[in-house]
Amino acid sequence: MNDELTFSEFSKFNRERCASPAGFNEPLDEGSPWTLVHWALQVTAEAGELADAVTGVTGLKKRKAHLTAADVGEEIADIIAYCDLLAAKLGLNLADIVLRKFNKVSARLNYPPVVRRESTYQLDAPPGAQKGGQQR
Repeated sequence: MNDELTFSEFSKFNRERCASPAGFNEPLDEGSPWTLVHWALQVTAEAGELADAVTGVTGLKKRKAHLTAADVGEEIADIIAYCDLLAAKLGLNLADIVLRKFNKVSARLNYPPVVRRESTYQLDAPPGAQKGGQQR
């Protein structure tokens, strides 16, 4: 039994939860009050929580010494979830952009690229997706 979750499957579920009244209740379309800046700030907030967790696990912060590798893992997962929503707000597919960047760095290092089949889920740009450096 294969219980692995692909980036594309995760993105689909993450976007659905984001828009659902039982989730964040924040659709990624143009009508949402959450802009690119809001999603980017959420990523940085989670990165701060990750840094705190790492300082606890490594013993650099005594008051965070109770934190474990599992706590660090949860913060990594939060960052991935919010990066995915930020990408979706831009109409980007997380699986595609991660693979594209991985292969770009691999080429610079003369390392073989990752070749994959087409994703089974294509993330459509939400209505009014923000392009380039524009902010709303």
